[in-house]
Amino acid sequence: MISAGVDFGFPNTGLVTENVIVLQKRQSNSFPCSSMLCHNPELHPNGGGLCVIRLLKLYKCSSNLTSVMEQPVMNQSLSSVLQNFDRSKLKKTDTTVITVDGRKIVETRDECGRSIVKSVSEGELGFVGDVKEDLQVGEILPGLIMASQDVAHNLEILELYEITHILNLAHLVENIFPSKFVYKNIDLLDLPTTHIVPHFDSAFEFIDAGREAGGVLVHCNAGISRAATIIIAYLMKSEGMSKDQAYNHVKMRRPATNPNAGFMVQLETYEERLNASQYD
Repeated sequence: MISAGVDFGFPNTGLVTENVIVLQKRQSNSFPCSSMLCHNPELHPNGGGLCVIRLLKLYKCSSNLTSVMEQPVMNQSLSSVLQNFDRSKLKKTDTTVITVDGRKIVETRDECGRSIVKSVSEGELGFVGDVKEDLQVGEILPGLIMASQDVAHNLEILELYEITHILNLAHLVENIFPSKFVYKNIDLLDLPTTHIVPHFDSAFEFIDAGREAGGVLVHCNAGISRAATIIIAYLMKSEGMSKDQAYNHVKMRRPATNPNAGFMVQLETYEERLNASQYD
């Protein structure tokens, strides 16, 4: 058995990870085909010539078999080859990880192969933050608006809309005007696995109180998913809208609206519950 190959993954072993040609010498050392190695039985009658097990590149044929040989086959098992492989030939790679609380960590290895973890930054977000300011306000109903955290920190806009109550659904976003507004915090992560339905009733009560007092802002970090989900559910409960009607109503007034897939599933379940309650 003879092996010839290019771009060896394991140098000096005759084993390759890619571009492998394994040739079996039978009765002839000549190449029957003139353009490339193949395993066409019509070109290799009676097992003569070369039998190609795997061919990933085309090679110009030669009348001398030894001219295409690059490495002799070593009688070694794969396990022994792996055990003897020189790890120093591997390319060093660092892995960057962003944790759920926003910390950036770099994982690497030292010369002895031991794992090293370095903290690059102390983030405070459970998501990839959007640094662009977003002051677009969605006027959902009289006395009810939806927006991002940027609006929640803009006193001029809050006073313009006569806001008295602020429902903060964000993660690690401070209530910066405690003497001017009534706040309620529901700390939620924008993850499909977050259970948001259990918070609906308390959020609805706060929204109703805010609308009666003057006006309420519902916001999360980006004003896209969590706040939208709460308001869509509120419209379903208070206005009798279907999930799709409520979604379209909010989307029209706040185009960035985009509840995550998990929240959309929970809204569907909530709609079924509301429909079933009508017949109780």
